[in-house]
Amino acid sequence: MTLQIKVFGDDAKAIKPGDIFTPSFDSVEGHDVVTLVRNNSIPELLDKYDHSSISLDQIIKYLRDITTRTQAVD
Repeated sequence: MTLQIKVFGDDAKAIKPGDIFTPSFDSVEGHDVVTLVRNNSIPELLDKYDHSSISLDQIIKYLRDITTRTQAVD
């Protein structure tokens, strides 16, 4: 399934090319709610890699963690 979420107005202007968002799952009055949270960790990881303060294996582990993480909505 391909899902696209459109953002308009000032919120749209705040999003820059390269921004990455991760979902945060919740429930409000019995309805599922997903909040997209800006995730700056990938540029930070790349900066750490460029300065030799993190290994490529650690970056790959982190990417696997964030792409395979599942959170159930109660």
